[in-house]
Amino acid sequence: MRLTWRKLAALVIGFAMGASLLPEAAYANEEDVLSTGEQAKSILETFGKGGDGGSYLTTSDGRQVILRGLNTHGSTKVAKDCMPEYYETDIARERGELSSNAVRLLMQWRCVEPEPGVYDDTYLDRVENLVNTYNSHGMTVLLDMHQDLYGPGVADIPGVGNGAPVWATYTDGLPVNKHDNWAMYYLEKGVIRAFDNFWNHTGKHPELMDHYAKMWAHVAHRFAHHPGVFGYDLMNEPFAGKSFPATLEQGPLADLYTRVINAIRETDNDTWIFLEPVALGANQGLGTHLPYIPDPRQGKPKIGYAPHMYMLGTEEGGMPQWSALAIKGAMRLWQANVRQQAKDLSSDGTTVPVVVGEYGLNTDKPGGLEYVKYAQWRLGMMGASTFYYSSDRGQWGPWDENGHNRNTHDLLATCYATVVGGFLDSQEPLADGCGIYFERGDGRNTEIQVPWASAIDDIRVEGATIVGFSPEEKILTINAGNFTQYKEVWVKRTK
Repeated sequence: MRLTWRKLAALVIGFAMGASLLPEAAYANEEDVLSTGEQAKSILETFGKGGDGGSYLTTSDGRQVILRGLNTHGSTKVAKDCMPEYYETDIARERGELSSNAVRLLMQWRCVEPEPGVYDDTYLDRVENLVNTYNSHGMTVLLDMHQDLYGPGVADIPGVGNGAPVWATYTDGLPVNKHDNWAMYYLEKGVIRAFDNFWNHTGKHPELMDHYAKMWAHVAHRFAHHPGVFGYDLMNEPFAGKSFPATLEQGPLADLYTRVINAIRETDNDTWIFLEPVALGANQGLGTHLPYIPDPRQGKPKIGYAPHMYMLGTEEGGMPQWSALAIKGAMRLWQANVRQQAKDLSSDGTTVPVVVGEYGLNTDKPGGLEYVKYAQWRLGMMGASTFYYSSDRGQWGPWDENGHNRNTHDLLATCYATVVGGFLDSQEPLADGCGIYFERGDGRNTEIQVPWASAIDDIRVEGATIVGFSPEEKILTINAGNFTQYKEVWVKRTK
């Protein structure tokens, strides 16, 4: 536990009032469990499309929601049918072993709209079937319209470019040379021109952003009433082309987001919509400049912020000891800038929900495991929802090519609060469990995913009363009480 100024202040105030805030231990034996008749439900039943918008993801009764999970397999990017490789056994393991309650499902514009104005509903059938598969395992879905390097039409190089259809790709004959380092393709003239034409920097193709908005409207019409899709991530990692990131964010990107939001809301009033900044710079911790964009829905806005976290140089070199201090400092800067952008996007100057769409690393790299561990801690201190990249079997994922656990597995298999009775200040994984830190409590129950528990006597709680445990959902229900000042709760293994 890190004793921050907030925690220290709470303890001092508590002792000054003559009431210790130090938690009492509650051992999760059957006789200690309150008999309330309440059974824990999956996030699908508890959350659905969420409450009526505002600053945080909430249930319909106003309890705060935190989501955690993985991105679907990166094979989506190159697959002809735009569908990810997956093993249903791995989906079951995401839920059962990692206690994931959500997934970020990668989609492709090229398959939604293979020809101008023509939509492939058989592709959306496949997407919906996969959504239903995840739902059947107790996970809700964020649909991500994924792109990298614009689309496959930028170059005749296998694996370069995904997202946009070929018919929407205009490089104006500019070249794209081959590179060993994937990121270097962003410097190629043909890639830059494809984005410039999409953003209409050239003045030649104003129709492309309209196509994109109408494409999203078609997707939203399909999933508007699907209870297992909680959100839409409008564009993965936008790239500014020849513009400065701030110029794009305050101009064409904000314009695109406005068009898409308005198009979606014509048929879908309830699904959350998530916005990403220009990735270059923002992913590494620099500030962003997206303006407030109104949500025309009936009720409070349901607009969230979905940044990514990839620190500079780590994908190539990991986090060797000599670089750790600088990289962790960059993560602190990233956190501060994310909070500021979330505030700027809000209608009332508070915040919007932060859902981190991607973070991760090849944990075979030097310091890679420590990097992911620190990133998890930093994100937990924000109280953010997170999606690790990705479910691919291999050096980034929780399982190797043969399906065996990798070193990342145990880092991801940590307990966390998912539905909060009150307001969460932060939470963190611990060696023997997790710390759940409340800013305030409203007397209602809090639900905690506990992936390592198979029975109630596997769990000990300090600082709250145990209400129940669902071995099927691996959800521990506790009640921390009704309070207005900072309070710590610990959930720990008994063996």
